[in-house]
Amino acid sequence: MANRVAAIISIALLILLLAPQPALYAGSCIYIDVPAVSSQSGSGSTVRVSICSTQGSGVIRIRGVDMIESDTLASIVVAYILAQIYSGKSFSGSDLEIYFERSVHDISGPSAGALLTLAFYRILAGYTMETKISGTGAINLDGSVEAVGGVPQKILALRNIGYRVIFIPISNYIQLGPRINDSFRDLNILPVGNIASLLGVKIPQLMEPQPNITSIIERVSRDHASNMKRLVEQLIDIYMSRVADRNSIYYGSTMAIVNIASSSPPPSGYPEVNLYYLALVSIVQGIVGGDPRAYGGILAERAVESYNRSVDLLRKVFQSIPRSGDPEVYSLYILLLERALDLADYALAVRSYIVSRDVGAIANMTASLYGRALSISYWVDLLGNISASGYSGAARVDLQGLSRTSRSILEILGVKNITEISSRHYSAISTLIGSPRDPEGLRMLSTIYILYSYLHGYSATLKRSTFSQIPLRGDSTPKAIEEIAGSGYMSINLISASQTARSIYQFSAWALENLARLPTLNRSLDYILTTLPQSAISTSSSASSINMILALYMGSISTPSKISLAGSKETGQASQAIPTQIVSNIYRGGAWILAIVSIIIAISTTIAGYRGIYKK
Repeated sequence: MANRVAAIISIALLILLLAPQPALYAGSCIYIDVPAVSSQSGSGSTVRVSICSTQGSGVIRIRGVDMIESDTLASIVVAYILAQIYSGKSFSGSDLEIYFERSVHDISGPSAGALLTLAFYRILAGYTMETKISGTGAINLDGSVEAVGGVPQKILALRNIGYRVIFIPISNYIQLGPRINDSFRDLNILPVGNIASLLGVKIPQLMEPQPNITSIIERVSRDHASNMKRLVEQLIDIYMSRVADRNSIYYGSTMAIVNIASSSPPPSGYPEVNLYYLALVSIVQGIVGGDPRAYGGILAERAVESYNRSVDLLRKVFQSIPRSGDPEVYSLYILLLERALDLADYALAVRSYIVSRDVGAIANMTASLYGRALSISYWVDLLGNISASGYSGAARVDLQGLSRTSRSILEILGVKNITEISSRHYSAISTLIGSPRDPEGLRMLSTIYILYSYLHGYSATLKRSTFSQIPLRGDSTPKAIEEIAGSGYMSINLISASQTARSIYQFSAWALENLARLPTLNRSLDYILTTLPQSAISTSSSASSINMILALYMGSISTPSKISLAGSKETGQASQAIPTQIVSNIYRGGAWILAIVSIIIAISTTIAGYRGIYKK
């Protein structure tokens, strides 16, 4: 009887030891050392941050911080999303506990974005405990690692606590290379252009390109580019006959753009359309400024006529917004709403011109007005061709779901006046085109557009920081551009949730590569060195924003349900995160040892019991 009791106790002990122990097991934990620069002293320092993944509902709890600025909050969300895209795994059903080792009152700036992406990725990939690499760099929507400030100070701070492998944005490396190489010869400095190279993974394809959609985009683009090219050539002739100022920045920049288009044609699709769009805007402004009473006045009248035609097109487009459709359809609706709001900004000046017929009322905006109107006709034509094709791909997007997802993300990012902003958009569109026939659809589309604008602003700000580091003059320019492009910076491979977005992004990649050619241009270099980079920044941010919104809705990617701050009073828990993981691992190892011992005891007592029975 005693033997049987011993066997039962041993088996019960075995079950108890093998059962999960949620009270002791903290999930996957990792720590990172985040470098920063003091805003007061300008010196570098580091703070240890422990990150643990536990079962939960998608909450991110940050302990040890009183306040987080919006750009830092956005970088956390972007890192959270990209880690899932690059790992192919989801944070769904998990919480993240982020502990700061020492109290931090206020966190600002996006410079830890790349490091957070690395940490989140390692958690999803199953790595735990320490990492032997740290660094600095902002993370953008397309996976690009963007330039940040205080790089030498941050490297020094990391070296002082023992790091020997440190990554920095490639744009910072190009600018600071000699200084960094002289000061930190004992370190392995890794210049990074895209987070994929730091993670050691291939850039993922979110969705395979759809040949029929691609062919429609290319065909419509080819027709519009051809018409715009012809219009630019006519306007150049008018300029030379009426103004003939070859030293004008507008004429010089137009000719520079035309020469680029001839000597290095962009890919078919949107890039060619956008290039001629830039040339058109430049030459129109040159004519209006140089000949306001004659052809300048005629162009002002044409711009207003184009404005009116665009309003008619928008009235038809927004009459009935589909509640479900292909991703391409909603890509175009977002872009059309953006252009509609642009036109709404011109409405007062246009009305003033119509009453007074004074060219001065719209002289400084004629080129933009004309260009925006042509842009609307392009997007509407593309929308009509895609809709008329009857294409129905594997991916379908629901307008209400997309709007709901957008609102949820905006709330996480701390945007509180979503309804108010949406109402302003609705009012502006109503004033422009009259009372919309589809107010519900327009309001849902507006919520999506608010998120698009937020992401576009975040992305463009980071891109400008990087482009400011790129040398655009001198003998070093071609090599610098080659290094940046070769690093995967602004890679188009991630941009595949929408072929429209992909086509837009191709212009940015093409422009980046062609910036190396600019020092050979003869005229208006300063204007081109501003125009082409700014257009690359804007188009890449536009495409990335559309792609991110659609990827979140269509993919198996979770977003945080909430981000909460526990405040500096919770700092003490930071040091417990990793020890808890260690205790958990020790406990689990001990559990297996005890389990094996239990099995041996159970078998021994059972055999002894049977022997006793046999002897009897």
